[in-house]
Amino acid sequence: MTYRLDSFKRYIRDVEMIRALKRCLRHVLANTPASIQINPVNVRVFVASYLIVYKTESAFNRDGDLERNLFARAESLLLAFDTIVDYVAHKGTFEGAPFLTSFRTSLNNYVTAYEAWDAVERILLKPRINKAIIALTEAWLATDRGIDDDLRSEMMTELRRLREHITQRLGPEGHRELEEQLAARSLPVIDPA
Repeated sequence: MTYRLDSFKRYIRDVEMIRALKRCLRHVLANTPASIQINPVNVRVFVASYLIVYKTESAFNRDGDLERNLFARAESLLLAFDTIVDYVAHKGTFEGAPFLTSFRTSLNNYVTAYEAWDAVERILLKPRINKAIIALTEAWLATDRGIDDDLRSEMMTELRRLREHITQRLGPEGHRELEEQLAARSLPVIDPA
C-alpha cells in the first residue's frame, strides 16, 4: 500500500481529511446503482480500518475468527481505497473510476465484518467498563478526604471518558445497567460533568 499509518497519523484526526473521506464515501454511495445493495457506513467506522490494519494490537483484545476476518476485510478495503486515492490524485476526479465496484464490494464486506465483530465486542466491553467505573467510584469515595487536586482531576477525567464511552458504544441501556450495578453496591453515581 502507498500510505502507511505513520504517514497518515496526523491526517486521520484532521477535519479536512475526515471531510474528504466523507465526500468519497458519499460519492461512492450516491453513484451506486439501485441494483447493488450497499451497507450504510459511518466515516469513523471506515477510519477504524487504518487502526485495524496498522495497529492491530491496539484494535483487538483477542485473536479469533472475527478479528482475523475483520483484519482481512479492512486490508482489502484500504487497498481498494488506496487505488481510488491514486486515481483521484492523477485525474483530479472520481468520475470514470472503473474500480468503484470493487471498492463498494470491499466496503460492504468490511462493514459486515465490522458489525459482526462490534456486536461481540460490545458484549465483552460492558463488564470491563462497568468494573473500571465501579473501581474508580470506590477509590474516589475511599480517598475523598486528603486527595490532591491533580489526582481528583485525573479521576474525574477518567470517569468522564468511561461514561462517554458507554454513551457512544452502549447507549442508554449501558448507563442503566451501570447505575444498577452501582446501586447494588450502595455506591453513588458520580457525575464527572
